[in-house]
Amino acid sequence: MVTTLGANPHNGAQLIVFNLAIDPDELAGLSDEALNERLAATPKPVRALRANACPCVLAYDEAPEHLRSQTPDNGELRARAARIRGDHAFVQRLISSFLATRKPKESSPHVEEQLYGEFIGIEDQKAMISFHTAEWAARPDILGQLSDCRLQILGKRLILTEAPEVMPTPARNTFNVAVARRLMAAEGTVSWLTLPKAIADTEDFLAIATGVEAALLRDLRGYLAQRAEKAAALIT
Repeated sequence: MVTTLGANPHNGAQLIVFNLAIDPDELAGLSDEALNERLAATPKPVRALRANACPCVLAYDEAPEHLRSQTPDNGELRARAARIRGDHAFVQRLISSFLATRKPKESSPHVEEQLYGEFIGIEDQKAMISFHTAEWAARPDILGQLSDCRLQILGKRLILTEAPEVMPTPARNTFNVAVARRLMAAEGTVSWLTLPKAIADTEDFLAIATGVEAALLRDLRGYLAQRAEKAAALIT
């Protein structure tokens, strides 16, 4: 049972919410240091809720009985919510203290892990529709209408994967080298499956495989070795 305190100023895709099972009056009189300690303790009075992660939200009367039995009745919950919303200074203290207790998350250098950092703007959403309905030859120009650099990168990747012929030769060459570097983990340890790791895993499976499975794994190992050889040639 929660009430919204506001949006996370550092992450527009998150809402900061207060757990109404906890009496807000217990926190209101705490010093800043004590409030920080309480917000870091369990049960947590304040949490971040990702608005774009499809959280399960139910009305109080629709919540399972075992959950309702662990909290005050609906009237008390409404009173606590009103108490919090009616005290702007207290809300700001809660938000500031909550953010102070959280370790800042470093931005990922990989665009795939940047997608949930913030919402995509309305104008870019419209441009995306045009991008996906246009002929491939027209899509490079539409990329220039996108203000979100994440979409520009992903759109360019899509074109270079599905219709590389519509892109300039230098762009194709740069893309192929970038893919090869990712497949070979040229930058060091990475979080995705690389060709060297796939080959090593295949060797492990071959050590215990027999018959048809072993034959399939040998074919796979050969294919992966060829891919790795081509990728290595591009980055040397």
